[in-house]
Amino acid sequence: MSEEDQVLGNLVRAVRMLEKSPTFWKVIPEVRTNIAYALPHAITPKKVAAIQGRITIIDEQAKAAGYPAFGASNHIARRLIALIKTDPNKRAAMDIKYNKQIEQFISDYCNVKSLTAVKIDRSKEPEEIKNEENSSMFWIADQMVEKAYDKVPDISIETGGEGKEPVIVLIAEDAVKVAQMAIDISEFVKDSHEIKPIFPKETTPAKQVTPIEPATPIEPLKTKPVETKPEESKEDKDLDDFSWDEEPAKKKEEEKIPEMKEKASVEVAKEKEDDDMWSDFNKKDSWKAKPKKKEKADDDDEAFDWG
Repeated sequence: MSEEDQVLGNLVRAVRMLEKSPTFWKVIPEVRTNIAYALPHAITPKKVAAIQGRITIIDEQAKAAGYPAFGASNHIARRLIALIKTDPNKRAAMDIKYNKQIEQFISDYCNVKSLTAVKIDRSKEPEEIKNEENSSMFWIADQMVEKAYDKVPDISIETGGEGKEPVIVLIAEDAVKVAQMAIDISEFVKDSHEIKPIFPKETTPAKQVTPIEPATPIEPLKTKPVETKPEESKEDKDLDDFSWDEEPAKKKEEEKIPEMKEKASVEVAKEKEDDDMWSDFNKKDSWKAKPKKKEKADDDDEAFDWG
């Protein structure tokens, strides 16, 4: 595998680590970030690979805008080219957010991991360096090596200058190691929630509120009681609805008696007539089938004998 493929493959692994981290997005600076990895003895930005379009934040998650490519970053590449002259093994770098809490954590982090950190005041950058194009990164690199006693430090804490956002720069042998450093620091930010002030603000005590005196009770209005009638029971209502006049009903029943007698006599006569008919019918054996005379059969059928 060629050195170019090794560099690009290492960057791909580093980006996957950063994108999968649930906390790394918390340490991405306002200007967004990038991670770069240089070829051995790189002397131009075209020999340094970085992420096209930088690494941004989408829905509280780190997301690379493009793919790793050589010459994708001119800013961080110039820093690496200057540092490689002092230590050819330190070929990867990335910048993250700066604040006081992270700075305090980095002091303990370096002691545990045996790392070196330096602090650079960007406001002290000479005017001739500021006015000369592409010179600031070389001046910063020289300051890093000088403060680390002629060595390349692992972390550079850089306060902001005029129009410059303060950042923390992480440096390591490859991109994966740089990514792991960034994730470690972001885990600290998650635990601290990054919302506690370094110096708590003084709070003004709340004003005492004068209690409100209770209102004078209002006397109830005097009203004349309303007379109410006792509610009638169900039995009383039924008695009220009942009619005690039996004469009309009795008269109607008497008028129906002749009609009912006549209807009953008709039914009795009819029953007697039916009984006589069935008695004669049984005596004469009329229910038995009688033989019939043979009739002439049709041309196509034979005569049928009913006897």
